[in-house]
Amino acid sequence: RSSLLTCAVQAGSEMDLSVIIVNFNSGTQLAEALGSVVEFTRGLEYELLVVDNASQDESAAWAQQLKGASVTLIRNSRNLGFAQACNIGIKLSTGKAVLLLNPDTRIKDNAFEPMYQYLTGHDEAGIVGCRIIHPDGTVQGSAYPFLTLGNRIRQLVRAPFALAAYYAGRIFKLFCCPGAARPCCCAKNEADARPREVDAVTGACMMFRKADAEKLGGLDEKFFLYYEDEDFCRRMKQLGKKVIYFPSAQIVHNWGWGRRQKEPAVARARRES
Repeated sequence: RSSLLTCAVQAGSEMDLSVIIVNFNSGTQLAEALGSVVEFTRGLEYELLVVDNASQDESAAWAQQLKGASVTLIRNSRNLGFAQACNIGIKLSTGKAVLLLNPDTRIKDNAFEPMYQYLTGHDEAGIVGCRIIHPDGTVQGSAYPFLTLGNRIRQLVRAPFALAAYYAGRIFKLFCCPGAARPCCCAKNEADARPREVDAVTGACMMFRKADAEKLGGLDEKFFLYYEDEDFCRRMKQLGKKVIYFPSAQIVHNWGWGRRQKEPAVARARRES
């Protein structure tokens, strides 16, 4: 059961973009994410929707106190998972396009307007994702190939060596070049800002047309957490659309869930997905 607390738009109106954030105990990060959207987004008529999965902290209440914009807050009576919460937001949204955004992100400059212009200006584009960076400026993996048995085996074989290389790089930076930026294995073609087609982009920042989402029936709610974004990209391609990585737009991601992957409930949800 969900309860709608605050409406951001009048009934019958249509926005360019609906920004949907699924929240679960995000603390002050949710208010910071919303505030960054309000501060930097220009050139778009947009609305903000927060779907709260029964948070036990004060994050949802703080979101309602955001200055400069109204927030549509939907409170779920229990944690429904990411996919189902997104679908609730998509159903209630009024924008031509929808943007899924993690609560532990902050946008940089006017990231969403060029993404929106690319999406609406290219009929073949079904999903647009941006470049995502860590708070220290290094690049996260935000576009990636589909998960297959072959590349999963390669990941498992390569993982110990990648971990060793990561810590070797940290030690080298600490003792040999403390002022240098840490290299990132996900930063291939970092200087290349051209939009390009990829298999999938992360649901931490993913934009698509609401009409296309409705054709696909939204995100697959059998996924509670993890891989629902990759599945959505796969099905979007089956619809005949392209998934586009748009690196000239970028956001900062604190990657809160990445640090929680070893928690038993989170790890179990990932294995099930």
